[in-house]
Amino acid sequence: MVKSISSLDLLFIVRELKSSQGAIIEKVFHPARNELFLQLHKSGEGKKLIRILVGQGVFFAKERLIVEENKKPTSFCMLLRKKLKQARIADVVQPGLERVMEIQCSNGMKIIIELLSKGNVILADKNDLIVAVLEEQEWKDRKIKRGLKYMLPPTKANPFTIDEKEFTEIINKSEKENIVKTLAIDFCLGGKYAEEVCFVTRIDKTKKRVDTSKLWKAVYSLQYREMKPYLTIGAEGGEEYAEFSPVELHIHGKSEKKYFNTSSEALEEYFKEGNEDVMGLKEEKQRLQELAETQKQQIEDLAKRSEEYKKIGDLIYRYFSDIEVIMKDFRLKKGDVVHPLVKEVNKQERKVILELE
Repeated sequence: MVKSISSLDLLFIVRELKSSQGAIIEKVFHPARNELFLQLHKSGEGKKLIRILVGQGVFFAKERLIVEENKKPTSFCMLLRKKLKQARIADVVQPGLERVMEIQCSNGMKIIIELLSKGNVILADKNDLIVAVLEEQEWKDRKIKRGLKYMLPPTKANPFTIDEKEFTEIINKSEKENIVKTLAIDFCLGGKYAEEVCFVTRIDKTKKRVDTSKLWKAVYSLQYREMKPYLTIGAEGGEEYAEFSPVELHIHGKSEKKYFNTSSEALEEYFKEGNEDVMGLKEEKQRLQELAETQKQQIEDLAKRSEEYKKIGDLIYRYFSDIEVIMKDFRLKKGDVVHPLVKEVNKQERKVILELE
């Protein structure tokens, strides 16, 4: 299963990434199909790196994660470098409570990072016209294509910008089978935060109609929780990390946890575990599979040739005395060889063809 962060995770991460405001974009790296790095420099702080894992997450990264460029940069990478060179980061925002983040630049350009669905990275100008896109995509309600105006995905209710009355109305109108799914989907909270709210309010998550007043207060307060990022250790107690959280969640009360100073540090560890350079690994796997198939065919060919050579060797061994006589006669009689095994003699090419079987 591919790891990814939720829209509410992104809300807390965006707050962390806002510290890049004022930084200059020095360079863009595109080491793998679904991975990009923005190399920044901020006065008084030095170099920073923002790592984008398309469809999965975005966070500050360490320099050591950049792979050496051993191939020509992609056209998408080159265009980003051209349009963003020496631009400053003006702001980092999350429109609504979607799994979408915008890095707004001083030259009017916007780097839009979509984590929903397969994910995407889009460069748009000050008028929201798409200048470059990692992958052109199309749905029934919108298109992401160079030259078109960028449109956000259809928005859902943001529980942090509506009042209790609107919150209750949305729940009452929801067609979801229970409250935990309504919270997760209709309010973009995602599974773990929906579970958390039901847990702290002691509301039965399997019910459809609940005390919305108590629920609304619990949901609204989520945004003010103190940052305390951690990873939960896998159920088997191994090194696999089961889940990331930027804030302490009561539902993880009994889980073994590893805490970090920042969400970026936690995410770097989270995505590194069995998930480094996902697309690069897939490409390498495909290359190795193709190589293995080629080598398998070569081995089969060699086995056939080996069998053929063995048969030839056996025949030579069986008729060795006759062959020795024929070779001697050929040299002494200058090609005039007569023998039951001789099928053809070519004096010009000094060749004797024998029929041994």
